[in-house]
Amino acid sequence: RRLSLSENHIEQLVTLWLQKLFLYQKPVQAPRATVNITNLLHTTSGNLAFTANIELKLSGAFLNGLTMEESLPEMVDDFVLNALNATANMSLVARSTSLTIESYDTCHPETEENFYGAINWPEAFAGTMVSKRCPIELLGHLREFAARKCVYQSQAPSTLLVAAWSDSDFSSCPSPITRDLQALAMIMLNSSDVGSIIETSAKISNLTKIASLISPTDVRYAAKALENTVLIISSGDVLNDTSEKENADSVLQAVDNILRVPANMIGPVPASRMSQAMETLVRSLHAAEGGSIHAASDNVAFLVSCPGELRAQTVLAQRVKGKLTLQATSRRGNVEGSTTITFHMPIEAATRAMTGRDNNNAACPFPQQQYIVYNSPSFFADPSVNNETTITEVISAQAGPVSVQNLSTPVEITFSVEKQNYTDGFTFNYTCVYWDYDEGDGIGGWKTEGCKLVNTTKEGRAVCHCDHLTNFAVLVSQRLIQSEEETTVAREALSIVTYIGCGISMAGLAATVLVIVRVKYGS
Repeated sequence: RRLSLSENHIEQLVTLWLQKLFLYQKPVQAPRATVNITNLLHTTSGNLAFTANIELKLSGAFLNGLTMEESLPEMVDDFVLNALNATANMSLVARSTSLTIESYDTCHPETEENFYGAINWPEAFAGTMVSKRCPIELLGHLREFAARKCVYQSQAPSTLLVAAWSDSDFSSCPSPITRDLQALAMIMLNSSDVGSIIETSAKISNLTKIASLISPTDVRYAAKALENTVLIISSGDVLNDTSEKENADSVLQAVDNILRVPANMIGPVPASRMSQAMETLVRSLHAAEGGSIHAASDNVAFLVSCPGELRAQTVLAQRVKGKLTLQATSRRGNVEGSTTITFHMPIEAATRAMTGRDNNNAACPFPQQQYIVYNSPSFFADPSVNNETTITEVISAQAGPVSVQNLSTPVEITFSVEKQNYTDGFTFNYTCVYWDYDEGDGIGGWKTEGCKLVNTTKEGRAVCHCDHLTNFAVLVSQRLIQSEEETTVAREALSIVTYIGCGISMAGLAATVLVIVRVKYGS
């Protein structure tokens, strides 16, 4: 009991003494003391000996007003002893008194190191917002700043508000990822330096592998770097078969990484660059006669096929063990099982491609057929499509290096879509669309010309016919359906309103005629 009382007395008396001593400073909060009494002993002479460890929380104004900092510990020591002697009516001896003085409204200088680099935050008073230059600077960009605020926070278990640094805001700061992607986007690649080309693609893939660390600026630089890499490859026979596949896998993985980023962070220009880079990449690949080149990931897959003859071809997009895959087959059928899209390319499309065929792949006597499937429509965000409309997986189809249009025998694409659900009063509208890169000032947009919906099923299938080759999808929107009885009632109500409206119109017309006759011929 005596120990507990002693601690309380010391804390109260020291606090009151400091309040009186610096009362003219008018502090926001009174000084607070945290006291720890140790080595409490009863001496042989009847005195009480102890060690006092006192931690004072003072305002910055108090600290600035102290002119006797060196003697303050002794003053506190003497005051505690004298005050408690008078209060407890006994002799007390403090063998050791340690005093720690801190400001409760000042944040201490601090060095912070994180993903963005290191920043030295200076001393600051509570309520102050401090800005410091970001650790990393990008070429050609204005210098950005990180921000941190010194705020009051409650210090449990007491109610004392103490200044402390809040979480830092590095949202405007470039990260090491941004710096490295900018460097890759600015590299002038040479078609003769195969090693640099493959290394650049691999670095882009590695830098973008953690979606949560990717910013919109990172996406822009990654898209530009991939575009540069793919354009160099497509300029001629730069890579052999082994390095060609290795590079394609890296590009595919980088695209897959970006598709994991939220769609609103990608932006229309990088999205267009990414999708066109993928198309350029698959056009540059060389499949052997009767063979194919295939690569798959969680969000994107491609297939380059060289048919052994000039014929129609069907491709199945499937999800196997979580990954998208594309498989060519001679069987023409509907979507079933794990298949999400079937694409049937008529022989006319291959024949049209023959007329514009170049010698890009001497090993393939017929036009290569190239397919890409995207699990997410993030690269095909059209601002004219409302938020209530969903978009299916997107499939891209090309035959050779030329644009194939105005087919008399259309391509047929069967999509797996939302199942019809009549029980809750809603059904779905399906619209077959293709992506036009020239829409929206070159950003791209969905269009319907040349595509039409030919069949839908309650099982969730939508069949589209289109007269050209490009990127295809189905837009799915909900609409309210009415029962036959509701439709009849609505029709009857509309008829009544129509009759009333016609009657009012006829009456108005008759009144108008009577007024004209009266005015012209008198009563």
